Amino acid sequence: MQNPKRTQTQYGVTMIEYLIGLGVFALSLLTPIPPSNKSVFTMLEEAIKKEHSAYMYATSLPRVSDDGSLVSFKKEKKE
Repeated sequence: MQNPKRTQTQYGVTMIEYLIGLGVFALSLLTPIPPSNKSVFTMLEEAIKKEHSAYMYATSLPRVSDDGSLVSFKKEKKE
């Protein structure tokens, strides 16, 4: 027969292990890396901003059809 107190203690220890692991992971993301003196989180943030600005630029360009003419998305009035 299992001791119920022992089972509850094991669950509490597991929660502490997860919290320590989460703390180490967060610290590793926020610690500056020597060559650039930026954290991994900062470098990731800059990369996302750069890619997003490139995407916004590409979506702002006019659409061109296969024959080289501009494509219009305006709805034509039907009478």
